[in-house]
Amino acid sequence: MSHLTRDKVVDEWLAEAELAVRAAREVVAAAERELQAAQRFPKWRPEADLSLLPRDYPKTAQAVKDAGLAGIRAIEVHRLLGRPDTDGSRQNVRNRLQRLSRKGWLRLVSRGVYGWAGTSAA
Repeated sequence: MSHLTRDKVVDEWLAEAELAVRAAREVVAAAERELQAAQRFPKWRPEADLSLLPRDYPKTAQAVKDAGLAGIRAIEVHRLLGRPDTDGSRQNVRNRLQRLSRKGWLRLVSRGVYGWAGTSAA
């Protein structure tokens, strides 16, 4: 392998690595923005409206609310939302459900099963 060819291979590898790093930084920045939004969203009150929640949280909360008083498993919420079937996507939904629970919008019925925190299911 000539010196010129080796330099070209190294340059291409470095360019690919730089793109991967840039993509990873974008993912981290998006996750930080979502976490900040989640920390700012309001605690549940009887008069609270789902539209007060940021980004995809209203859809997540609505899926649980529609499930009724018995609650719904996190994986079922994931499927209802039509998310990609990846570990990261499933964990993202679980994290949202946990945040909604901590803020009082949802209640933990049993391990991995979430219910609406309001007095009725509808």
